[in-house]
Amino acid sequence: CSNIQTSINELVQVINKMINKNLKPIYFDNRKGDIKFSYMSYEKIKKHLDWEPKYTIEDGIIECL
Repeated sequence: CSNIQTSINELVQVINKMINKNLKPIYFDNRKGDIKFSYMSYEKIKKHLDWEPKYTIEDGIIECL
């Protein structure tokens, strides 16, 4: 998690930049119960265990490629 909201479009831009491509996401209609906006926060674990992520979103994607 990164404590900030990151859209699918932003992720695609990051990946495209890394692989030097111009991939486009495929969009589908929303389904009942879909969450439109969300993000994960690490504030509680930081407070209680003094933990922070080691990787940025970009670094995490590189690890997966």
